[in-house]
Amino acid sequence: MTTAIREPSREGSIVYPGNFGTFNWGAVAVDPDRDMMFSMSVHLAFTVKMIPRADATTRVATRESEPAFNENPGAPYAATRGPSTRH
Repeated sequence: MTTAIREPSREGSIVYPGNFGTFNWGAVAVDPDRDMMFSMSVHLAFTVKMIPRADATTRVATRESEPAFNENPGAPYAATRGPSTRH
């Protein structure tokens, strides 16, 4: 598998494999006679979108009642990240 490196953008960029690890495991099968475990990797695409800030401390990516994930205080941009819904 090749990985394309793309800069995050204001319009939104696809990150593949996603940034929550390179794959997620579904169910597994175990063969105790051969001492092996079989799994299928499911590669997930994620999106990242840069959000310009008006100042260094105002939240722009999350609400005050939520954890401040990807707010990046002091930086010129915050980011939103999540699973890609594009097909």
